[in-house]
Amino acid sequence: MKELLSKVFVSHLINNLANTIISGIVLTICSLLIYIFFASKYDYKKQRVKFKYRLIYVAVFIFILVLAKIWVEGFAHIFTVLGLVAAGLVVTNKETIMNLVGWLIINWRGLFNKGDFIQIQAFSGYVDTVGLLYFKIYEVSALNVKRATGKTIKIPNGLVLTNAITSLSPNTNLCEYTVKCHISLESNLEETVSFVKETINNIIKKFYDNHENYQREYIEARNKTLAKILPLENQVLIEPVFDKKNDIKLLISFYCYPPDYIAIEQKFWQEILSGHRTGKINLTQT
Repeated sequence: MKELLSKVFVSHLINNLANTIISGIVLTICSLLIYIFFASKYDYKKQRVKFKYRLIYVAVFIFILVLAKIWVEGFAHIFTVLGLVAAGLVVTNKETIMNLVGWLIINWRGLFNKGDFIQIQAFSGYVDTVGLLYFKIYEVSALNVKRATGKTIKIPNGLVLTNAITSLSPNTNLCEYTVKCHISLESNLEETVSFVKETINNIIKKFYDNHENYQREYIEARNKTLAKILPLENQVLIEPVFDKKNDIKLLISFYCYPPDYIAIEQKFWQEILSGHRTGKINLTQT
Protein backbone atom coordinates (compact mmCIF):
# COMPACT_ATOMS: atom_id res chain seq x y z
CA MET A 1 0.00 0.00 0.00
CA LYS A 2 2.80 2.38 0.93
CA GLU A 3 4.61 1.58 -2.27
CA LEU A 4 1.46 2.28 -4.28
CA LEU A 5 0.92 5.65 -2.58
CA SER A 6 4.58 6.49 -3.08
CA LYS A 7 4.36 5.68 -6.78
CA VAL A 8 1.19 7.76 -7.16
CA PHE A 9 2.80 10.70 -5.35
CA VAL A 10 5.99 10.51 -7.43
CA SER A 11 3.99 10.15 -10.63
CA HIS A 12 1.83 13.15 -9.70
CA LEU A 13 4.93 15.19 -8.80
CA ILE A 14 6.73 14.35 -12.04
CA ASN A 15 3.61 15.14 -14.05
CA ASN A 16 3.23 18.53 -12.37
CA LEU A 17 6.92 19.36 -12.84
CA ALA A 18 6.72 18.43 -16.52
CA ASN A 19 3.62 20.58 -17.01
CA THR A 20 5.30 23.47 -15.18
CA ILE A 21 8.43 23.30 -17.34
CA ILE A 22 6.44 23.00 -20.56
CA SER A 23 4.21 25.92 -19.56
CA GLY A 24 7.26 28.06 -18.74
CA ILE A 25 8.92 27.27 -22.08
CA VAL A 26 5.74 27.94 -24.09
CA LEU A 27 5.09 31.20 -22.24
CA THR A 28 8.69 32.35 -22.74
CA ILE A 29 8.60 31.58 -26.47
CA CYS A 30 5.26 33.37 -26.89
CA SER A 31 6.56 36.41 -24.98
CA LEU A 32 9.71 36.58 -27.12
CA LEU A 33 7.70 36.35 -30.34
CA ILE A 34 5.32 39.08 -29.19
CA TYR A 35 8.24 41.32 -28.20
CA ILE A 36 10.09 40.78 -31.50
CA PHE A 37 6.93 41.51 -33.49
CA PHE A 38 5.83 44.66 -31.65
CA ALA A 39 9.15 46.17 -30.45
CA SER A 40 10.03 47.36 -33.96
CA LYS A 41 6.95 49.60 -33.92
CA TYR A 42 8.50 51.82 -31.20
CA ASP A 43 10.95 54.53 -32.26
CA TYR A 44 12.61 55.17 -28.92
CA LYS A 45 14.61 52.84 -26.72
CA LYS A 46 12.66 53.93 -23.61
CA GLN A 47 9.39 52.94 -25.27
CA ARG A 48 10.76 49.51 -26.15
CA VAL A 49 12.04 49.02 -22.59
CA LYS A 50 8.64 50.05 -21.21
CA PHE A 51 6.88 47.56 -23.51
CA LYS A 52 9.34 44.81 -22.49
CA TYR A 53 8.64 45.29 -18.79
CA ARG A 54 4.88 45.34 -19.35
CA LEU A 55 5.18 42.08 -21.26
CA ILE A 56 7.25 40.56 -18.45
CA TYR A 57 4.65 41.57 -15.84
CA VAL A 58 1.85 39.99 -17.87
CA ALA A 59 3.87 36.83 -18.51
CA VAL A 60 4.75 36.43 -14.82
CA PHE A 61 1.12 36.94 -13.80
CA ILE A 62 -0.09 34.35 -16.31
CA PHE A 63 2.63 31.93 -15.19
CA ILE A 64 1.54 32.29 -11.56
CA LEU A 65 -2.05 31.47 -12.56
CA VAL A 66 -0.82 28.45 -14.52
CA LEU A 67 1.23 27.27 -11.53
CA ALA A 68 -1.79 27.59 -9.28
CA LYS A 69 -3.87 25.60 -11.75
CA ILE A 70 -1.25 22.87 -11.99
CA TRP A 71 -0.32 22.49 -8.34
CA VAL A 72 -3.55 23.40 -6.57
CA GLU A 73 -6.95 21.88 -7.21
CA GLY A 74 -9.25 24.79 -7.99
CA PHE A 75 -9.01 28.39 -6.93
CA ALA A 76 -11.67 28.51 -4.24
CA HIS A 77 -9.32 28.05 -1.30
CA ILE A 78 -6.73 30.41 -2.78
CA PHE A 79 -9.26 33.20 -3.24
CA THR A 80 -10.58 32.72 0.29
CA VAL A 81 -7.12 32.94 1.83
CA LEU A 82 -6.07 35.85 -0.38
CA GLY A 83 -9.26 37.71 0.49
CA LEU A 84 -8.64 37.38 4.22
CA VAL A 85 -4.99 38.37 3.88
CA ALA A 86 -5.83 41.34 1.65
CA ALA A 87 -8.48 42.61 4.07
CA GLY A 88 -5.99 42.51 6.93
CA LEU A 89 -3.29 44.25 4.90
CA VAL A 90 -5.61 47.04 3.79
CA VAL A 91 -6.60 47.80 7.37
CA THR A 92 -3.12 47.73 8.88
CA ASN A 93 -0.94 48.89 5.96
CA LYS A 94 -3.01 51.36 3.97
CA GLU A 95 -0.07 53.59 2.99
CA THR A 96 2.07 50.62 1.97
CA ILE A 97 -0.74 49.21 -0.17
CA MET A 98 -1.25 52.60 -1.84
CA ASN A 99 2.48 52.84 -2.58
CA LEU A 100 2.51 49.34 -4.10
CA VAL A 101 -0.55 50.15 -6.22
CA GLY A 102 1.15 53.39 -7.25
CA TRP A 103 4.22 51.41 -8.32
CA LEU A 104 2.05 49.12 -10.46
CA ILE A 105 0.36 52.10 -12.12
CA ILE A 106 3.67 53.89 -12.76
CA ASN A 107 5.13 50.84 -14.48
CA TRP A 108 2.04 49.41 -16.13
CA ARG A 109 0.65 52.68 -17.47
CA GLY A 110 4.10 54.12 -18.15
CA LEU A 111 3.46 57.38 -16.28
CA PHE A 112 7.15 58.19 -16.40
CA ASN A 113 10.54 56.56 -16.85
CA LYS A 114 14.07 57.11 -15.66
CA GLY A 115 15.35 60.40 -17.05
CA ASP A 116 11.91 61.97 -17.53
CA PHE A 117 11.21 65.40 -16.09
CA ILE A 118 8.12 65.35 -13.84
CA GLN A 119 6.14 67.75 -11.68
CA ILE A 120 3.91 66.48 -8.87
CA GLN A 121 2.59 68.71 -6.11
CA ALA A 122 5.44 71.11 -5.25
CA PHE A 123 8.13 68.70 -6.43
CA SER A 124 9.84 68.84 -9.81
CA GLY A 125 12.91 67.11 -11.18
CA TYR A 126 14.32 64.25 -13.21
CA VAL A 127 13.39 60.68 -12.28
CA ASP A 128 16.33 58.61 -11.08
CA THR A 129 14.80 55.36 -9.80
CA VAL A 130 11.34 53.88 -9.22
CA GLY A 131 11.12 51.49 -6.27
CA LEU A 132 8.28 49.46 -4.80
CA LEU A 133 7.37 52.14 -2.25
CA TYR A 134 9.12 55.32 -3.40
CA PHE A 135 10.50 56.93 -6.52
CA LYS A 136 13.51 59.23 -6.40
CA ILE A 137 14.00 62.45 -8.35
CA TYR A 138 16.83 64.94 -8.69
CA GLU A 139 15.33 68.35 -7.92
CA VAL A 140 15.97 71.07 -10.52
CA SER A 141 16.20 74.82 -10.31
CA ALA A 142 12.99 76.81 -10.75
CA LEU A 143 14.85 78.93 -13.32
CA ASN A 144 16.49 76.21 -15.39
CA VAL A 145 15.34 72.59 -15.75
CA LYS A 146 18.83 71.61 -16.90
CA ARG A 147 20.35 72.76 -13.60
CA ALA A 148 20.02 70.51 -10.54
CA THR A 149 19.79 71.98 -7.05
CA GLY A 150 21.85 69.10 -5.65
CA LYS A 151 18.89 67.78 -3.66
CA THR A 152 17.46 64.28 -4.02
CA ILE A 153 13.78 63.81 -3.18
CA LYS A 154 12.11 60.48 -2.34
CA ILE A 155 8.39 60.64 -3.13
CA PRO A 156 5.84 57.97 -2.07
CA ASN A 157 4.39 56.13 -5.07
CA GLY A 158 0.91 56.59 -3.60
CA LEU A 159 0.93 60.28 -4.56
CA VAL A 160 0.37 59.37 -8.21
CA LEU A 161 -3.08 58.01 -7.27
CA THR A 162 -4.48 61.30 -5.99
CA ASN A 163 -2.40 64.03 -7.64
CA ALA A 164 -2.03 65.44 -11.12
CA ILE A 165 1.32 64.65 -12.74
CA THR A 166 3.13 66.57 -15.44
CA SER A 167 5.50 64.14 -17.12
CA LEU A 168 7.87 65.19 -19.87
CA SER A 169 10.43 63.18 -21.75
CA PRO A 170 13.05 65.85 -22.57
CA ASN A 171 13.77 64.45 -26.02
CA THR A 172 10.21 63.82 -27.23
CA ASN A 173 7.86 66.34 -25.56
CA LEU A 174 7.48 69.78 -27.09
CA CYS A 175 6.12 72.44 -24.73
CA GLU A 176 4.86 75.95 -25.28
CA TYR A 177 6.72 78.71 -23.47
CA THR A 178 5.96 82.43 -23.26
CA VAL A 179 8.23 85.45 -22.94
CA LYS A 180 6.85 88.91 -22.14
CA CYS A 181 8.20 92.36 -22.93
CA HIS A 182 6.84 95.91 -22.73
CA ILE A 183 7.14 98.47 -25.52
CA SER A 184 6.25 102.13 -25.76
CA LEU A 185 2.79 103.11 -26.94
CA GLU A 186 4.49 105.41 -29.45
CA SER A 187 6.22 102.47 -31.16
CA ASN A 188 5.44 101.55 -34.74
CA LEU A 189 3.42 98.49 -33.76
CA GLU A 190 3.53 96.73 -37.11
CA GLU A 191 7.30 97.07 -37.49
CA THR A 192 7.96 96.13 -33.86
CA VAL A 193 5.81 92.98 -34.02
CA SER A 194 7.45 92.03 -37.31
CA PHE A 195 10.94 92.44 -35.78
CA VAL A 196 10.06 90.40 -32.68
CA LYS A 197 8.45 87.60 -34.70
CA GLU A 198 11.37 87.46 -37.12
CA THR A 199 13.74 87.29 -34.15
CA ILE A 200 12.03 84.35 -32.45
CA ASN A 201 11.53 82.56 -35.80
CA ASN A 202 15.25 82.79 -36.59
CA ILE A 203 16.24 81.54 -33.14
CA ILE A 204 13.91 78.53 -33.27
CA LYS A 205 15.09 77.74 -36.79
CA LYS A 206 18.74 77.72 -35.68
CA PHE A 207 17.93 75.39 -32.80
CA TYR A 208 15.73 72.90 -34.66
CA ASP A 209 16.35 73.31 -38.39
CA ASN A 210 17.88 69.82 -38.64
CA HIS A 211 15.94 68.21 -35.77
CA GLU A 212 14.02 65.25 -37.20
CA ASN A 213 11.36 65.32 -34.46
CA TYR A 214 10.63 69.06 -34.67
CA GLN A 215 8.55 68.54 -37.81
CA ARG A 216 4.82 68.68 -38.46
CA GLU A 217 5.00 65.43 -40.43
CA TYR A 218 6.60 63.67 -37.46
CA ILE A 219 3.86 64.82 -35.08
CA GLU A 220 1.05 63.95 -37.51
CA ALA A 221 2.45 60.46 -38.06
CA ARG A 222 2.37 59.72 -34.33
CA ASN A 223 -0.55 61.70 -32.96
CA LYS A 224 -3.05 63.27 -35.35
CA THR A 225 -5.09 64.77 -32.50
CA LEU A 226 -2.05 66.51 -31.03
CA ALA A 227 -0.97 67.70 -34.47
CA LYS A 228 -4.22 69.69 -34.78
CA ILE A 229 -3.58 71.69 -31.61
CA LEU A 230 0.22 71.91 -31.70
CA PRO A 231 0.93 74.09 -34.75
CA LEU A 232 4.68 74.68 -34.19
CA GLU A 233 4.01 78.31 -35.09
CA ASN A 234 5.57 81.12 -33.08
CA GLN A 235 3.14 83.87 -32.05
CA VAL A 236 3.44 87.49 -30.99
CA LEU A 237 0.27 88.71 -29.26
CA ILE A 238 -0.52 92.29 -28.24
CA GLU A 239 -1.96 93.11 -24.84
CA PRO A 240 -2.58 96.66 -23.57
CA VAL A 241 -1.40 97.58 -20.08
CA PHE A 242 -4.23 99.55 -18.48
CA ASP A 243 -2.37 100.68 -15.38
CA LYS A 244 0.34 102.28 -17.53
CA LYS A 245 -0.96 104.57 -20.23
CA ASN A 246 2.23 104.50 -22.31
CA ASP A 247 2.85 100.74 -22.36
CA ILE A 248 1.95 97.82 -24.59
CA LYS A 249 2.74 94.26 -23.56
CA LEU A 250 3.94 91.75 -26.15
CA LEU A 251 3.45 88.04 -25.44
CA ILE A 252 5.85 85.89 -27.45
CA SER A 253 4.98 82.18 -27.46
CA PHE A 254 7.00 79.38 -29.04
CA TYR A 255 7.45 75.59 -28.87
CA CYS A 256 10.68 73.97 -27.73
CA TYR A 257 12.01 71.03 -25.75
CA PRO A 258 12.21 71.79 -22.00
CA PRO A 259 16.03 71.60 -21.70
CA ASP A 260 16.39 74.20 -24.49
CA TYR A 261 14.08 76.83 -23.02
CA ILE A 262 16.64 78.83 -21.04
CA ALA A 263 19.12 78.94 -23.93
CA ILE A 264 16.38 80.09 -26.32
CA GLU A 265 15.12 82.70 -23.87
CA GLN A 266 18.64 84.08 -23.30
CA LYS A 267 19.30 84.28 -27.03
CA PHE A 268 15.96 86.03 -27.54
CA TRP A 269 16.76 88.70 -24.96
CA GLN A 270 20.20 89.26 -26.43
CA GLU A 271 18.64 89.95 -29.83
CA ILE A 272 15.86 92.12 -28.37
CA LEU A 273 18.27 94.25 -26.32
CA SER A 274 20.49 94.61 -29.36
CA GLY A 275 17.43 95.74 -31.31
CA HIS A 276 16.59 98.23 -28.55
CA ARG A 277 20.04 99.80 -28.83
CA THR A 278 19.73 100.12 -32.61
CA GLY A 279 16.18 101.52 -32.47
CA LYS A 280 14.36 98.49 -33.91
CA ILE A 281 12.28 98.15 -30.76
CA ASN A 282 11.50 100.66 -28.00
CA LEU A 283 11.41 98.76 -24.70
CA THR A 284 9.98 100.30 -21.54
CA GLN A 285 10.35 99.48 -17.86
CA THR A 286 7.71 97.16 -16.41
